[in-house]
Amino acid sequence: MTRPFQELTHLSWAGVESPFGTFGVGGRRDAVTAVLLPNEVTTSLPHQTDCGVVSEAAAQLADYLAGKRKEFSVPLSASGPPFQLSVWETLDHLKYGEILTYGALAAELGRPRATRAVGTALGRNPLPILRPCHRVLAAHGLGGYAGGLELKRQLLRLEGIQF
Repeated sequence: MTRPFQELTHLSWAGVESPFGTFGVGGRRDAVTAVLLPNEVTTSLPHQTDCGVVSEAAAQLADYLAGKRKEFSVPLSASGPPFQLSVWETLDHLKYGEILTYGALAAELGRPRATRAVGTALGRNPLPILRPCHRVLAAHGLGGYAGGLELKRQLLRLEGIQF
């Protein structure tokens, strides 16, 4: 899912080069608000005026992608409908190398029949990797991923999960 450009232009940005491609980290002075996956990064990020929290998040993301970091410690901020926020916040408790199914996540939220709604919310996650939606799988396979299934496989392999 490519996000509308106008949603991204007011942020400070940093690019992160990795073996998986170029990622973008965007945010405000107080929090990271967006992560762009390689398939979303254009030839130039909207504003590359970097601020402290964005620089720190980019450094942490680079370390994660190099296999040197297992968790993130930067402030995150996302806006959306209450159900989406609850799905995204649940991801904060999913540890490195742990996986969960869409159905299990829906059940954890007290909405066991909301499997598709969970999948939709994950597809709209503005902070992929920092909020690890790649760790949520379909009952019988990978499911989807905004960055493509190959990137999802690579991220899971990085965390020691083979598919």
